[in-house]
This record gives sequence, structure tokens and C-alpha cells, in this order.
Amino acid sequence: MKNAVLVAIAALAFAACKKDEPKQFSHLLVNGASFSSNKVTKSETKGGASSLVEEDNLFRLSFATPSLPGNAVYLLKNPSPYPEHAFLTIQYQHNVYRVTRDSVWLDFNFINGKRQYVLAPTWFESVTSEDSVLVEGVFNEP
Repeated sequence: MKNAVLVAIAALAFAACKKDEPKQFSHLLVNGASFSSNKVTKSETKGGASSLVEEDNLFRLSFATPSLPGNAVYLLKNPSPYPEHAFLTIQYQHNVYRVTRDSVWLDFNFINGKRQYVLAPTWFESVTSEDSVLVEGVFNEP
């Protein structure tokens, strides 16, 4: 009986161990320079904001929804309270860039059961200087 209890405890302990799934990589092309990272953090709050943030501040993708949305497309805008809008900033060569026009769309897919947001080639402008960069990317939920 004692052996059966020990075996049951060992089986439960083994079942409780969960393998960490590898994080998906996000990819970014900025003025022809290629970047990939799987150091992305997902943030979801009850207050109505969700985001994907790359650990080294390469990018920040934010939504005005409590969890990452899963619809077809999102309009990129400067910070907006509307759930159909997204806000994306890029950091490149010590400058922060964002979309300034309101006609840029971010496509949505599900890949391996996780959310993916795709940006076609788009011009971003610096928030501190008169510089611009051409950006395209794939932003994956970790």
C-alpha cells in the first residue's frame, strides 16, 4: 500500500511538470536591416489594454482591449481608445518611430493556436526628428 501511494505521488508530480513551449519569433525589417526576436512579453489587463512588447524595446504593439484581439485587420493609429485600432512603435538606431498616417492596416492570423499580426511595408516617422524608416514585420504572440 505504501508503495502504491509513493507511485501515485510520483505520477502526480510528473504530470504537474509542464514543458515550456518554445516561443514563436517575431520578425522585423527596418530599412532593409533584419531583426528577429522571441523575447516578447504579452500583457493583458482588466483595465482594457493589451500589448506585445519586445524585451529590448525593438517594438511595442498595443491594443485598447483587455486581451489580445483576434479579428481580421486593425487600423494602425496613434494611441486610440477604439478597440478596432492598434498602436505600434519601433525603436531603431536609438530613435522611436510610429505610423503617422491613418490608412495603414495590420493583418491578423492564427498560427499554431497563437495570434500573429502582419505589417506590410509601411513608412514610420521619428517622434523626435525629421527621419523616417520603411518597416515591415510579423509580430507573434509568445
